[in-house]
Amino acid sequence: MHECVQKAFNVIDGFLSGFKGSRNDELSLYKIYIKQNLLNEIGDILLELPYLGEKIVVVSDENTYNVAAYRICKALSIKKITSVILPANVKPTMDVVHKLQKRIQGMHSLIGVGSGTINDLCKYICYLEKKPYILFATAPSMNGYCSANVSIIVDGYKQSLIATLPTVIMCDLDILSKAPLRLIQSGIGDSLCRSTCQADWLMSHLLFNTTYSKIPFEWIQGLELILWDNIEEVINGSVELIQILMLILILSGIGMYMAKGSYPASQGEHLIAHLLELKYPHNYHGEQIAVTTIFMAELQEYLLNKDKITIYPDNIHETDIKKRFGKKLGKKYFAEINDKFLSSVQAEKVQSNIKMKWYDIKDTIRKNYICSIRLKKILSNAKMADNYKTIGWKYNDYTDAILYSAFIRNRITFLDLARYSRCLEEFVRKIL
Repeated sequence: MHECVQKAFNVIDGFLSGFKGSRNDELSLYKIYIKQNLLNEIGDILLELPYLGEKIVVVSDENTYNVAAYRICKALSIKKITSVILPANVKPTMDVVHKLQKRIQGMHSLIGVGSGTINDLCKYICYLEKKPYILFATAPSMNGYCSANVSIIVDGYKQSLIATLPTVIMCDLDILSKAPLRLIQSGIGDSLCRSTCQADWLMSHLLFNTTYSKIPFEWIQGLELILWDNIEEVINGSVELIQILMLILILSGIGMYMAKGSYPASQGEHLIAHLLELKYPHNYHGEQIAVTTIFMAELQEYLLNKDKITIYPDNIHETDIKKRFGKKLGKKYFAEINDKFLSSVQAEKVQSNIKMKWYDIKDTIRKNYICSIRLKKILSNAKMADNYKTIGWKYNDYTDAILYSAFIRNRITFLDLARYSRCLEEFVRKIL
């Protein structure tokens, strides 16, 4: 076993030991399995859980039922099983949440079989109903397995909501390595943004005094180097490389949990993607993140190459936000992001910080930075799109998402720095 792989498992074990709960605690994360041949052991593992209960709901979709859910149901045949099979293209809407809530009434536990959407729906429902949730992952497609948040569509837009963690996460490497190529590529895309996320979060910390931790990034540093140098083997389904990808995704989720927010894994690139996901539902989340990561890397390079940045007071008003997002959602967004609107006094303070610290800030950010050329090469080797045209987005939709994405969350990124210096629109016209 590679040294950094063993280190990753040690981090996971340390994280799990931090929970006060145990295998008897129905709402604490107890165990994460990442191994081969796991599905053949599934009955023994699940039946040993004291909180499994007699009445169990197994939630899957039309694809993941055939991959693993039917075998899980068979392994638990001595229990009273309710199998819920959702459409393959199901979306994580509040309507689906309410329908599933009705199905879980009177049940003792829930097993989710799937990845992004299935996981988000099940985590959120079990949070609402205070039921133990067990996850069987079927694809290395995203980093939300260990996150205490979910993305649910509310009023036509995805929103980050509080949820519960699974009590057990099961990752069978034999199944993960045979996942559809696009789902593996999606996991690559969701991992690619580490560099731009770290740059955004670090800039916010150094320039605007927000909190920051380097620990989540140190956990995956060695794994990341192996992954990017062997990306062709990843998309060819190498079990060893799929394990590394899955470890990165799991550790990324743990990093979000430890940071008490998605800061280590969701910054400017995710804000842009959130405004495009519902317009382009045929794209997987990680495919979108790959493209928006390239844009953020290029924007960060553009600003980091400047010797001088001039900060101006905000010229955006609540009416502008409401005009773009509608009165109800615009009011909500404006209230959330009000703290990052710069007054004249605040702009002067930021300008003073830039004058004193800008060169040091640039040097600090660049220490762990992956340049856009390298990121594009990784995507090329992974046979993934790296621009809005290749992924199938319209120019106006993409530019609109870039220009307005900073207004949907109270998180300061390089999108805001470009906005404060009034060069974002100019850069968009230049780069796109």
